[in-house]
Parts: sequence; structure tokens; C-alpha cells
Amino acid sequence: MSCFDTVKFSCPTCTTAILIQTKSGPCALKTYRGSRAPLSVAGGVLGETVSCPKCSASWKITGPRVIQLGLEPLDEDDDCEDYD
Repeated sequence: MSCFDTVKFSCPTCTTAILIQTKSGPCALKTYRGSRAPLSVAGGVLGETVSCPKCSASWKITGPRVIQLGLEPLDEDDDCEDYD
């Protein structure tokens, strides 16, 4: 038996819970709301098609395609390896 995480959505038609499992990310047997899933978990469900177990409506999971990374200054206490 392997570990996974679950992403939970509410059906836009009838508000029934839609659960989708993913093996991307930490696989810590946690459940995340779709709007609050960590990037590593969200990447595993992006583009998937899901169906509501109650009303049978189908939906495609969408999200941002580009992530903008930035830099913040480190505190003196933060560990950071020097790279040449």
C-alpha cells in the first residue's frame, strides 16, 4: 500500500465534495482544499478531469500555468550553503 495526498473540491453544480488522490508532493496522507493545495500537490492534479459522485457533472482542474519566483533577504540565523 502506498501513500498519497487528497485534494478536495466542491462541485460547482451541487456542492458535493469531489476528492482526487495524487502521489505528487509529500504523500503524507493529508487532505487539502483545491484553492489551498501546496504547489507540489497541485501539480499532480492540474489538468485532470473529475466527475461529481452525486450529479455526474464533469470538470477539468485548472490553475495558473506560470509561477513567478522571487528572492527575499535571508536572516542571519537562516542556514544557507554557499555555491560557487
